[in-house]
Amino acid sequence: GESFKQVDSTPTFTLTKIDKTTILATHARSVDRSISISTDGGASFENFGHLPWDKGAIPFYTCAAVMGNGQVVVAGLTRLGSFPNNTNSQFFVSDSKKLSWSAFEQPMRMDQDSMPKDRMALFADPVLEDLLYVAGNAEALAWRVNITSGIWTKLWDEPDVLDGSIP
Repeated sequence: GESFKQVDSTPTFTLTKIDKTTILATHARSVDRSISISTDGGASFENFGHLPWDKGAIPFYTCAAVMGNGQVVVAGLTRLGSFPNNTNSQFFVSDSKKLSWSAFEQPMRMDQDSMPKDRMALFADPVLEDLLYVAGNAEALAWRVNITSGIWTKLWDEPDVLDGSIP
């Protein structure tokens, strides 16, 4: 602890290394500052753009993955401020230069039990540059996503598990 220095007071869920000195941080409870970036190895962070969250949605859990082609995917579980159990999720993909963000369609919300306590995870495939793995909650268990084609394939039951069992 003595060697650590706090450089930002924004609540942070994930730190994702983009390259040797660049780190992306994802934040919750702020529509205006959901992501920030450090270009000096974590010595300081600055806002990294505005994610187009749905109107009234507040992200309560955020995460990110860097794809093999350099694009960044950021996702978040959300809730409507006036209805805490009205949860959803949203995905955003950066352009190749990481200058703008686009919403990325999903087949279902990743928080299926409407409990604003859950988590999700994103993992970029280490070999296939546009393949993303998503871990959701309840009936949104696990997915393989091609971010180029937009095709989501569930990783339980058929077609991935031929006998229809859960992995």
